[in-house]
Amino acid sequence: MNVPATPTTDLTSRLFTIFNIAHKDVGLDTVRVLLYVAQHEGLTQAEYGKALDSSQSSISRHLSMLGQVPFRVNQGREIVKPLKFLEIRQPEGQRVGSPFYLSAKGREFIQTLIHVMKD
Repeated sequence: MNVPATPTTDLTSRLFTIFNIAHKDVGLDTVRVLLYVAQHEGLTQAEYGKALDSSQSSISRHLSMLGQVPFRVNQGREIVKPLKFLEIRQPEGQRVGSPFYLSAKGREFIQTLIHVMKD
């Protein structure tokens, strides 16, 4: 099925292409999560999953890839190094449902995307 090009799909495609040059193993859904977090910082994993209509396992995988801690894939056989674009700011005493924010590296990358998109 061919989807007609719109300004939004064209912009998303351009952003994905730019992102993919720097991080070739990252898919479009992960880019979408990063852009959503950049626009809506401070939500929990469950809130991002609901807002993006993503399953618990999918949103967890995307946030992990964008986060700080290495994680395992392929039934634990492969370790993935995260991009470190997000950080969790866990309120004292809270163990579950901590909010996600862009890290300094994430903010810098988003600013680079904005600058490139203006050209």
